[in-house]
Amino acid sequence: MYANPGQRTITILDDSSPHACEMASLQINPSMRSKYTLIALVCLGVVACNGSSVANSSPSPVKASTATVSPVNVYPGTALGPAPSSCSRPTPRTVNPSFGLAIGESTVYAVGPWDSTGVMHVDRATQTQHGEQVKVLWVIKSGFNQPVSVRGKSMSTGRPLYFEIGDASPTTTPKLDPNSAPVSEGGWPNFPSYLDIPAADCYIIDATWSGGRWQVEFPAGD
Repeated sequence: MYANPGQRTITILDDSSPHACEMASLQINPSMRSKYTLIALVCLGVVACNGSSVANSSPSPVKASTATVSPVNVYPGTALGPAPSSCSRPTPRTVNPSFGLAIGESTVYAVGPWDSTGVMHVDRATQTQHGEQVKVLWVIKSGFNQPVSVRGKSMSTGRPLYFEIGDASPTTTPKLDPNSAPVSEGGWPNFPSYLDIPAADCYIIDATWSGGRWQVEFPAGD
């Protein structure tokens, strides 16, 4: 195309053909030229390109989330049933006037809902994915400064018990360090915790430290 005298030719973008944003010519009379006219033409070209690009693009597929959702705690928990009568029983005793009845030996003890006959009574406060939460306070004799490893399991199934020490996540292999105990009562380091009991059963708890160890069996139920 040839421009008439007195006219100028500028190039804008055109998406009227299958090939978006091809180049086309437009004649503009100098008397009509202004900065506003030129800006408008340029904007039209940009919109044409962008519109073609959007129209020809395909939406990205949405990926399904694979996040794991933790089970919600249930209150109150499910009734466990009566504690078995066939289990061996400990003899809870007072090891420090500041605490209730405790099981254990030597320098490490567990204070919890054991009655005087050695039965743990679960009050159905809160049920987690690992069992009914039972409050247990671990206490260590004053002057003892070695870390203590604690384990527990069902005597009938071998299923490990979960311990929740303080604000830590549930674990089957907790360690109690008297040098960093969150609480100290009368010089005795102690660790507030939960012990998760999954069913009415016979259980065993094992406490081990350098040069020492004890195991205690007990029945647990409603």
